[in-house]
Amino acid sequence: MKSILATLIAAASLASTASAATIAYQSFGGTSGGLDGTDPNQGAAFGFTGNWASTTVGDMAYVTNSLNIVNDTTGVENRAQKAQTGGTSSNKVNVQTNLASNISTTTGNLYVSFKFNANWTAGTDQVGLHLLTGATADTENTGTAAFTLGTNGANSAFRLAGTTQATQATTTDGFTYANATTYLFIGRIEMTTGADTMRFNIYRDLDNVPTLLPVSFTMNYTASVATDADINGIRLYTNNGANEDVTFAMDEIRLGTSWADVNPVPEPSSALLMLLCAGAYAIRRRRSAF
Repeated sequence: MKSILATLIAAASLASTASAATIAYQSFGGTSGGLDGTDPNQGAAFGFTGNWASTTVGDMAYVTNSLNIVNDTTGVENRAQKAQTGGTSSNKVNVQTNLASNISTTTGNLYVSFKFNANWTAGTDQVGLHLLTGATADTENTGTAAFTLGTNGANSAFRLAGTTQATQATTTDGFTYANATTYLFIGRIEMTTGADTMRFNIYRDLDNVPTLLPVSFTMNYTASVATDADINGIRLYTNNGANEDVTFAMDEIRLGTSWADVNPVPEPSSALLMLLCAGAYAIRRRRSAF
């Protein structure tokens, strides 16, 4: 029994570390105040360098509790959130930080996932995540948005963009895009010189997210890119115009080299092995009691 238990524990340990190729994870571990000037590697977060940097009016704040989709309890720590008014001068959320390791845009696959919520109370416009090239550490509004993932300007559909864009109004699990609703973006960018293909699924319910890599994706978009420079930063953004008001939240950003690296749902092999370990341990304790 001891040898079986040891084998199961070792196997579970190997399975739980199978996603060791995760490049960066942002859990927004700061406890209070604005992101600007704070360490992006606080709490469970890792894979970043320097500090968060924002424009004067474009910062976000650490807000208690994670951002979760339906049937989701996987979030840890906090979320980034900002109630942003467009005002008369088009105030926009614009907060960014750099990656500790650059990511090639000419070869390989980059897997990405994040949760977001946009609640527009006046007007509509784009929100989302930028993957940046040429970003300067600790400096706001720098770099080129090589890839954009989020919503369209009408706040009526999900959006993928490079030099041009593609939109889709329905999630992978069959829900029509709605204001003030939390969604999970998850998928990959297939990198080649001069043009890249973005393949993503969007979910409203965690129970519908597959544990293993899906055979196909519902959003597929190939376009030329503005640059083949490496990705070296991320930006959280809104594109408020004058008198356009939104409360925008972002959480659980993951970058990796496989589906497992960025999927909030654990692989079944890991979960099964941990259950087997628990069962074997319980049997062993029961036998030793007699």
